[in-house]
Amino acid sequence: MRAYRRKIQILAAARDEQDLRRVKSLHLERLQGNRSGTSSIRITKQFRLVIRFETGEDGRIAVVIELVDYH
Repeated sequence: MRAYRRKIQILAAARDEQDLRRVKSLHLERLQGNRSGTSSIRITKQFRLVIRFETGEDGRIAVVIELVDYH
């Protein structure tokens, strides 16, 4: 899946959450309910990547939780 690889490259290159917010095509959004504490980015219209932000030695990093089929 080419779109998945492209999004992972963007995640790896980002220095922090604000870098990801600047990339409007990611459609980064905070999730609620039983997914509280996580966020998601759009891979395609059908798939989203659920991530969690953690503070590491190099600053805030995005940890991939799962790939979700929204349909």
